[in-house]
This record gives sequence, structure tokens and C-alpha cells, in this order.
Amino acid sequence: MARLVGAMARAAGAGVAVVTVTVAGLSGAHAEPANPVIVGGENAEIEDFPFTVALRFAANGEQFCGGTLAASDKVVTAAHCVAPQEPDDLEVISGRTELSSNSGTVSDVSDIWMHPNNGTDGANYDVAVLTLAAPVEEETARLATPRDKAYKPDTEATVLGWGRTSEGGTSSDHLQQVKVPITTDKYCSNAYGDSYRKSGMFCAGFDGGGKDACQGDSGGPIVVGATLLGVVSWGEGCARPGKPGVYAKVGAFSKELSEQIGDGEPSEPSDPNEPQPTSTTSPTEEPAPQPQPAPTSTPATSEEPAPTLQPAPTTTPSTTTTTTTPSTTTTSQP
Repeated sequence: MARLVGAMARAAGAGVAVVTVTVAGLSGAHAEPANPVIVGGENAEIEDFPFTVALRFAANGEQFCGGTLAASDKVVTAAHCVAPQEPDDLEVISGRTELSSNSGTVSDVSDIWMHPNNGTDGANYDVAVLTLAAPVEEETARLATPRDKAYKPDTEATVLGWGRTSEGGTSSDHLQQVKVPITTDKYCSNAYGDSYRKSGMFCAGFDGGGKDACQGDSGGPIVVGATLLGVVSWGEGCARPGKPGVYAKVGAFSKELSEQIGDGEPSEPSDPNEPQPTSTTSPTEEPAPQPQPAPTSTPATSEEPAPTLQPAPTTTPSTTTTTTTPSTTTTSQP
């Protein structure tokens, strides 16, 4: 494909919405209805990333986007993947490394929620939540929060998907993974100009390119450990030098996503690269015996009796439980 000064959503397959953004005064969008991989990656096993799912069309079984299990019946994905779709149009595949196999579960979709601001600010607000018709058994990922330390530049994150293995190339039947560093907002803004919105996006990739998400990876996860940092959203080409992948920033939308998933407000994590601490409970001590007030004599008189002393209130130490939950870029091209 000719090198364009343009950015494209990283979805694959007919019927998928195309996100068009402007870079350096030009815009470009490419819908290439071929089978929807990670560029410069390697094989991954679903057992190591059990929260990773594939989205496919119910009518023809064509995989076109990815997603992440955030609850047993909830999948976080990209809004541009599902914008033109109805629930009956979609199926979600979980627990499967090779798409051509029969392992795992194929789930129907009962509901689609998209961020209400999607489509109002370029490619920003590119998040959606699918509700499965029935829960699945695979482990889920935790949503990042706005101040998650994993967003720190140079943090190594993992992108996952079944998309194309090269720009304009073929897809992978086997789940792929690639490790890329988080970039600074300044680097991403220099790469994409006004199309980049640091309020709801972040970038990951190498300055020299070579490793990235690509068409068919849209909606899939970029994670640190089991913490979902972002959703594969868009980029210019795939793995081009100076053009990192752009991801919807899950931490920026954690409140809205948590409301849809049903977890309420997400808790603020510590460093997701550190091991989880175990829950600790402080022992409950027996309260010290309190002195009893001395009996008082009440003379037979019409005056009010003198007040008696009340015992001092006892204090029971509180129980504190501390838990910490641990924490991929694809050019979304339709």
C-alpha cells in the first residue's frame, strides 16, 4: 500500500466503521476487507493471557477485532469496532489460541454500550463494552486507573491480537504478542499533531518502528501484567518509524467503564509491576476492663439526685484489608 500521510482505524472486515483522522493537514482511511496481526511479534498462548478475546461476525465467522474480558460477561473493546453493529451481528470467542480450532467458548452478545462522546472529538473516546449472553469462565483483566504508574514513559507493555503480521499482509490464526514501550505525550503529539488527544489516548512503540499492532487488532488489549492500560485504536500504517500505535486510554475512562462492567469505582493501584501484597488483618484485642462508677447515695429529698459517672467508651481496633491488583498498539484499519 502507498505510504499515506493519514491515520486509520485498525479493524478489519467489511461492515466495520472506519475512523478517519487528520495528520499534517491530510486525511486517509482504508477499509480492506481481508481476513484480519501483530507486526514484529511472536506466538502467545491464551493460557498466559486468558482475558484476550476475538470478535467475529456471526453471519460468516470472520474475525475483525479483539477485546478484553473485564468481567465474566463483559468485554472492553474499541467503539469503532462496533459502531455500525447490532448485538445479533456479533460473536465473541474466548479461551482460544488458534481461531481455526474449536477450543474455548463462542458467546452471543446481548448488548453494546459505546462511550456517549464517541464521534464528537476525532478518534477520541474510542471505548465500548459488550455484554455477553452468558458468563464465561476465563480469568479477567483489571482496568487501569487515571494515575496508574504503568502509564509512565518507557514502561514495557504487551499488545495482543490476531491481526495482520505486516502492513497490508496476512493475518495470523495463532494469537500474537508484541512488547512495546509507552511513549511520552510529547512524542505522540509530534507524530500525529492535532489528531492526538492526550486526555483519552496514549502511544506505544519504538522510534525505529518494526513492532506494532495492525489491521484486525483493533479493540484488543495492551496490558502490563493483567492490567488493561488501553484498547488498540489507530495509527498511521503499521510499525512505521516515528509512528507509534495509538491506544484509547482505559484509565481516562475507568469510571464510565466500571459503571458498565458493574464494579463501581476502580481502586487506585500501586505499581502494577510489583507483586500483589497479601491481605492482612490486624488482630482484635480484648478491650481493657473499665472502672465501674462508685455507688452513690441519694438522700431522701425533693432535690434532683446527683448524676452518676458513665464508664468510658471502649475502642475496638478496626480491621484493615489492603489489596492491590496488577496491571497492546494497532492501527485500527477497517
